[in-house]
Amino acid sequence: MTRCASALLLVLWLCGITLCAQQNVPMPASADSLRRVIATAKHDTIRVNAMIEMSWQWWDVSRFDSALVYAQKARKTAEKLSFRKGSADALSTMGSIYWAQGKYAPALEQYTASLHIREELGDKPALASALNNIANVYTRQGNNSEALGYYTKSLAVYQELGNKERIADLLLNIGVIYFQFNTYPQALEYYRKALVIYEERKRKSDVAAVLGNIGNVYQRQGKYSEALEYLLKALRVKEELGNKAEIISSLNNIGYVYSFLSKYTEALEFYIKSLRINETLGNKVSIAKSLEYIGNIYRLQGRYNEALETFFKSLRIREEFANKSDIAFLLSETGNTYRLQGKYREALTYQSKALRIQEELGDKLRICILLNDIGQTYRSQGLYDSALTLSFRALGLADSIGERVQRKDILEALAAAYDSLGQHKRALEYHRQFVALKDSLVNAESLEKTAKLREAYEAEKREQQIALLNKDKALQESELTRQQTEISRQEADLARASAEQQAQEKSILLLGNEKQVRELTLQQKEAALTEAHLREERNAEALKLSAAERELQRTELARRTAIQWLLSSGLAVVLVGAVWLAALYRQKNAANKAILQQQAILEDQATEIHETNIELHQQNDELNALNNEKNELMGIVSHDLKNPIGAVRSYAELIQTGIFTGDEVLGVAGNIMQVSDRMLELVKNLLDMNQLESGGLQMNLVNFDILPVVGAVVYQYRTPAEAKGITLHFNNALEECIVSADELYFMQVLENIVSNAVKYSPHDKQIFVRILRNAAVVRIEVQDEGQGISPDDMKKLFGKFARLTAQPTGGEHSTGLGLSIVKKMVEAMNGKVWCESELGKGATFIVEMPAVV
Repeated sequence: MTRCASALLLVLWLCGITLCAQQNVPMPASADSLRRVIATAKHDTIRVNAMIEMSWQWWDVSRFDSALVYAQKARKTAEKLSFRKGSADALSTMGSIYWAQGKYAPALEQYTASLHIREELGDKPALASALNNIANVYTRQGNNSEALGYYTKSLAVYQELGNKERIADLLLNIGVIYFQFNTYPQALEYYRKALVIYEERKRKSDVAAVLGNIGNVYQRQGKYSEALEYLLKALRVKEELGNKAEIISSLNNIGYVYSFLSKYTEALEFYIKSLRINETLGNKVSIAKSLEYIGNIYRLQGRYNEALETFFKSLRIREEFANKSDIAFLLSETGNTYRLQGKYREALTYQSKALRIQEELGDKLRICILLNDIGQTYRSQGLYDSALTLSFRALGLADSIGERVQRKDILEALAAAYDSLGQHKRALEYHRQFVALKDSLVNAESLEKTAKLREAYEAEKREQQIALLNKDKALQESELTRQQTEISRQEADLARASAEQQAQEKSILLLGNEKQVRELTLQQKEAALTEAHLREERNAEALKLSAAERELQRTELARRTAIQWLLSSGLAVVLVGAVWLAALYRQKNAANKAILQQQAILEDQATEIHETNIELHQQNDELNALNNEKNELMGIVSHDLKNPIGAVRSYAELIQTGIFTGDEVLGVAGNIMQVSDRMLELVKNLLDMNQLESGGLQMNLVNFDILPVVGAVVYQYRTPAEAKGITLHFNNALEECIVSADELYFMQVLENIVSNAVKYSPHDKQIFVRILRNAAVVRIEVQDEGQGISPDDMKKLFGKFARLTAQPTGGEHSTGLGLSIVKKMVEAMNGKVWCESELGKGATFIVEMPAVV
């Protein structure tokens, strides 16, 4: 049995385990008791409330389908009972479920229906909440005018109720709307009112947020010293709270203000601090934003290559999250950098892409900036008329939204354009306006104030550090005093001990003098006795010397005799040693022969061990490969099979509760069929892989025309492509194109490649399918404008269970088996398949099949 077949059996066995495990699907808290209430409650209003509570229980664990079912059932039951409050609560719950899923249109519909009932009932707290919910939906949809109206109505009700907490929150939300409208005085008015309440309530986190918002308003107005004042205040509060995400926001805003003041070193300092904190948190979106800011500073410093490298890093992260506004901003910054490098074609490509996105989003400020940027690119190429047209469009837009900072930049661009055209009088007028506006935005007093604010911030931090140091110093001085006291006590003890020792030494000295006198008398007596003894010893010595001479003569005679004996003995020893060495030599030769034989045996054993090790390494590699396949299959089971099985189980459970009507059961059955089709496709891929690896897949090679086959596949995928705004082109100039292949498997290969092109292409792109031929081969190309494939991913592109960096752009599903199956099928039909791609520039998949003349 092949490895894939064994793995397939493992998958099917694990599926059985998974299905059994689904019998214990984690349930929401209190679910069992709520079910009993729904089934046994004597009053229908209690059942309605229990259904709504059950819906929220499912909502808490993100099981939105189940939550919606209970909310809908609660609404129907409440309507039958004319239980108006229950209907309103159910509608509001349904709106929150849709909101959590990002389905804003149905959320708005449910919230609005709930609002009408709240108005009828006169329930003011619930009415205020409903108005706020509707405003939040309009905000997410970008409809700020409608959002402002509902926020204002909600504020009026909360003011009537005297709920200061909610009043402050709504004041803040209204201030944000006015800020987005670029009506800065009103934004400041509402921010300041919210700030007073937040400070009264000691809501420090909200205080910091409002301070930052006020600073941003002043920055937009070009009042940089006031902006820094509030932004630094916000930073101090956030540092006190230790909220790293909020600290990052303040650091970025402060860096932004310094960049406008052309203080690039200070700006870069704050941006890099922000990036370092982001890296510790692992927040990709925030990392991308910090990289954008740093890249902009590099560009302003003339470090263009570093700027581009930083922008591309940020763009790769942004594309993962498909945030159009952020992507447009990065495209714009990249284009401006290319313009400064003199690469105008690249600059216009990126700037035009950014403008299309901003026009789609309706961001007037960004449109204004991009129009002026593109105008500068045209001016750099000598296309002054086009540059002037775009700059005047930008100027009108800046005036309409009261954007003074952008007006300054546009005036500078107009002056440069007219000067290049030789119209110096008009150039001088626009330059005069530019200088006046620039001086009003950044004057000496403002610069001095910003420096003082920075110094105050640094001084406050230094004071905090000094306070800590002083506290440490006081503790150290206290410890030093204690140690000095202890040393003084020890010195006093030593002084007393020294005095006692000196007294003892004096006593000892007196006793020593008396002893010396007595010893001197004894020495005199001993000297007389010694002299007598010496005389006796000299006589004895003379006798001993005579005896010693005689003994020396006897010793010399004995030494000569011993030498003669030793010489005789040595000769005998030499003879015996020679005999012994000869015997040792014979033994050594025999031992050497035995050692050589043993070495030969050991070398044979070493060779055998080496061969065994190689075989074991090979077996270990195979085991690792099997283990990797097992891990991949386990991943498929835990995600691609477990989740669909869980969904089928949930649907079955909901049907079993009996809360569905006949029509609703049919709808649920359709959902079950969709989930089952997905599982069936996965198992089919696994079976195909098994047959390919075991040689069980029989190819029926025939000659046929591929043109209708390719056309049918392209037609099949036009609908899913159009759903993403993708245009699918089939460029064919041939009348007939005969190949030798298996028609069924050839179509499966094409379906896989075209499906991947649609799956991995972003919205509003194009896919091109081409057929080329020569005498030997027919070549089918499928080219997309998607994310492209990195060099690392290219190495494993056609591998089994390949998990690539690129992800489907529309939430589609991928198991990593498709391209592996494609490669094996194409090669089984005597063809070739490969991919040509560059990261960020799309990919082209190429299939070549043998041509038939």
